[in-house]
Amino acid sequence: MQTAPPPRLYGIHAAHAPIVAVFRRGPSNWWHILKWDYRAGVVERGAWLRGKLYPRRSSLSHDGMYLFTFILKHPGWIDMPNPYSGLNNLETRTTWSQVSKLPWLTALAAWAEMGTWTSGFWFAQANPEAQACWGEIGPPQHLALGNAPPLCLVQYSGQPLAVERSLGWRLEHNSETPEEVVICRPRPDSSATLFAQVAFNRVTGFDFYSNVYQLARDGREPEPLTDAAWADWAHDGRLLVATINGQLQVRSPSGDGWAVEWSMDTCGWKPDPQPSPEWARRW
Repeated sequence: MQTAPPPRLYGIHAAHAPIVAVFRRGPSNWWHILKWDYRAGVVERGAWLRGKLYPRRSSLSHDGMYLFTFILKHPGWIDMPNPYSGLNNLETRTTWSQVSKLPWLTALAAWAEMGTWTSGFWFAQANPEAQACWGEIGPPQHLALGNAPPLCLVQYSGQPLAVERSLGWRLEHNSETPEEVVICRPRPDSSATLFAQVAFNRVTGFDFYSNVYQLARDGREPEPLTDAAWADWAHDGRLLVATINGQLQVRSPSGDGWAVEWSMDTCGWKPDPQPSPEWARRW
């Protein structure tokens, strides 16, 4: 019997919280959103969506509570219209941007998009005393009940890899391949450095999210993290890895290497869309 391929995983780390928003793709065009609290060792499973998400045009608020996503969903599919957007005339709406509560995709605020031309937005640091102003994205066309927090969304245009840069990644150098760049991020205690060779398309940008990672420790030459589909430093200096085999892992230094101290297998999960809980439908 043929074995299903492992899901593709990509993460967005919260700037000020031990939270990672995990985009899990598979089977086929199904997506599953996860909230990974690596300090507690807990993964909360949330929304399933049959369509297309754009992780590199998405963002996670600094406290890990709110997820900005850009979504494409074709009319006529068996689960259309759906409860994800809240926009009027959803039957004819194929693309939109939205803010929801991680790990759900029920829109608390939503904006209609014209095709897939948007470059996406990211959460900038907002004034906690301010009213919700939304920043460059402008007022939403759909707004859920409740008092929206002061969220400030800044457009990615002209700021490639803005989410990574806001977390401490910096441009190391351009790769030998014109469609790639290399970014790096030191460990919090500067004892090691994580490198990512990021592929992109000159037309659509950084939508292709399979990075190639290397890790250099104590000034040594970088060594490949051959099993990493995504990696980043935890705030406490541990190494967070989503593997090409569908595992979420936390690794700690051990001798000359990094030992897996916690892991979760995300393979074999079948789509099971469920209504979002009540708390995810209000601000």
